[in-house]
Amino acid sequence: ASLGGTAYALYRHRKSDLLLLSFPLAYYLVAGSSHTVFVRYAIPLLPFLNIFAALLIHDVFGKVAHLYIGKLGHFPTLKSENGKQLGKTGVKFACIGVSVLLLIPSIFHIVSFNRILSQEDTRLLSARWIEENIPSGSKILMSGTYGLPQLFKSRESLLAEVKEKRERKVEANGSWEEARNGYEYRLRLENWPPLPNYEIYAYQRASAIFWILTDLDEITSKDIEYVVVEEYFLRGYSTIPPDLLNFLKEKGTLLKSFYPYDGSEIRTEPVFDQMDAFYVPYSNFGGIKRPGPVIRIYEL
Repeated sequence: ASLGGTAYALYRHRKSDLLLLSFPLAYYLVAGSSHTVFVRYAIPLLPFLNIFAALLIHDVFGKVAHLYIGKLGHFPTLKSENGKQLGKTGVKFACIGVSVLLLIPSIFHIVSFNRILSQEDTRLLSARWIEENIPSGSKILMSGTYGLPQLFKSRESLLAEVKEKRERKVEANGSWEEARNGYEYRLRLENWPPLPNYEIYAYQRASAIFWILTDLDEITSKDIEYVVVEEYFLRGYSTIPPDLLNFLKEKGTLLKSFYPYDGSEIRTEPVFDQMDAFYVPYSNFGGIKRPGPVIRIYEL
């Protein structure tokens, strides 16, 4: 309906229509020129699309409904004052009915989306479990990116990270100076980082973590005690390297799994924006009950 209303506004070509169309067009030119265009970037366009949908219903469907009601035999003519009033009332109710029908899918999606978003994320659940069940100071290997639980790194880990990145002038997301200053300030505090904290390593991909292991032999040589992996439908962000998966099957003991859906399986694949590390689907919500990826914790 919104696309049809946009086409109708272009066809009608009134000044008010062109004024409303000016922002979506300008926004599209700016946002569309980016290398990464996420689905959520379209949110500022929604009010304008709703207006165009209402325009289509009022003008186009309203005229069709008026002609149809005029042909009904319930009142002989729309030329009388009473008939005109009845005709206008009928058109209004017809437009309201069509609007409600068009809104039903959107209402369902909004309710389903908010229901999922209101639940606790698997990353929070797994982080709490680790803090309650894995001793502070343990060596933990993590495989993944944005889907990993956030844990406090040990003081030794942070000191080494700050020193190394300062010497190499490594930048992280263009704001390493601010992050380093924050780390250095907090490291001056006697009781920071709080307990529990861990020596955290990454396997191949998790660039947000300082110590990166590049092969399986290092897992043994570094005396890694636990491994945390994450996987999900966002395959560009949440996949387990095949060699690490085979390694865990042979030498790891699964301690705990956290699933974002009912049970350990899902019936239909939900729809995600594969470019965006946003762990709530936009459609096909069946079975999904909370945000976050599947997270598994192994002991070696």
